[in-house]
Amino acid sequence: MLRRPALVGLAIALVVPIAACTQATRLPESEPSSEVAPLFASDEEALAAATAAYEEYLVLSSAASADPNFDRSELLRMADVRYFDEVVASIDALHAEGLRTEGVIGLRSASLQQYVSETPSDATIIIYACIDVSSVRVVDQSGTDRTPAERQELVPLEVEIWAAGRVTPSFAVARSESWPEGSICEE
Repeated sequence: MLRRPALVGLAIALVVPIAACTQATRLPESEPSSEVAPLFASDEEALAAATAAYEEYLVLSSAASADPNFDRSELLRMADVRYFDEVVASIDALHAEGLRTEGVIGLRSASLQQYVSETPSDATIIIYACIDVSSVRVVDQSGTDRTPAERQELVPLEVEIWAAGRVTPSFAVARSESWPEGSICEE
């Protein structure tokens, strides 16, 4: 009596040569996919939406670092919870030293690194961004400028933004990291 593995091996040995001698069977062509269109119709549209969302986030984060009494729920509306905690810790450390900022961080340029639409109503957009901090000053409680003289005024970043919602997407900055090898600020 043959054991099960031996039977399977024998069946494979018999089927493979037979299949090689028969004419290829045509499978019916598949029906066109009924998938819903991705959240953004093009890379350009995804970049424009991510850029607008990131500019709004920069305004809010500038306001939060300028005012220790700023309503942080406004900032939470534009940042992923984990990233929000990181940003708030940084702002709290600034305020704990008796410092605040004046001015708004600007977005000088942005380019698309990657756009992935996970579902028809969710997407991840990663951009390279050049932020301009030249108009932002760090001041103490008396208003004395404490901005480091050697500060880099154009800062290249890689920024990840999540978009969710089909009709009116909401956006959340999920990550922002220095991108030292980037040339986005040289354009």
